[in-house]
Amino acid sequence: MKQINLRAHFKYIVRKIRFSSKKVFWSLKYYGFDLTILGLFLQLLSFMGKNLTSTHWYKTITSSRFDKRFRVDTAGYIIPEELDISIHRKQTAVQYQPTASVTFPVVISELPINYSDYVFIDYGSGKGRSLLLASHFPFKQIIGVELSNKLHQIAEKNMASFLKRQVKCRNRVSVCEDATAFNLPKENLIIYFFRPFNREILTLVLNNIRRSLEECFRHIIILYYYPEQRNLFSGIDYLRKINLGIEDRRWEIYESIPGGGWELHRNPG
Repeated sequence: MKQINLRAHFKYIVRKIRFSSKKVFWSLKYYGFDLTILGLFLQLLSFMGKNLTSTHWYKTITSSRFDKRFRVDTAGYIIPEELDISIHRKQTAVQYQPTASVTFPVVISELPINYSDYVFIDYGSGKGRSLLLASHFPFKQIIGVELSNKLHQIAEKNMASFLKRQVKCRNRVSVCEDATAFNLPKENLIIYFFRPFNREILTLVLNNIRRSLEECFRHIIILYYYPEQRNLFSGIDYLRKINLGIEDRRWEIYESIPGGGWELHRNPG
């Protein structure tokens, strides 16, 4: 029993080291050496039990650094009242805020799939930061679905600028469309939700996913960041929650199941 516990503890340490090294890698890539060191220092203080009242300022400067480094416009917050959408949809929308640049690619890198077999879709893609981050992985295609034409146009400009960088997926598109009316491609999918809309709209989108699976079953993975509506997923019979060993409660991951279940298969390469 002691030997088993030691083995489990060793695997836990190895997993933590792997995750931490990936975070450092992406932080250096997106924020630079100075802000990466600052971030590690803040984590150390937190680990030591120091009471940090807020690290919001760090998120703000790293978000701005990402934009400056890649000459794009993804930072900042935009409330629904400032968006060019109908009054009704303003009531169901949530404020725009960019995806966390470091944790996102770490989670994507942990998916045991052949990226080229999957289309990545971000519902409520806003200015398109997640589309830029996803392009560092060789997806078959990357699609952003955004209701606001204002944000959609910014996302298109960002993608055009980002194409000049070394990316692994250049087949990217932002579509200005109502998420509840968007037709999912008949491909294996990675679907990303980051607080895109309220419970009412999310329910409609999940119903669309169900209908799409009934028409053409394929493997769909849903990445849910900040799962405020997680209870909507608990009773869904066509999805199951999966554990990739990511010890971050801000993420929940689901996959489609055809009755007996669809097992993830790690890329043999």
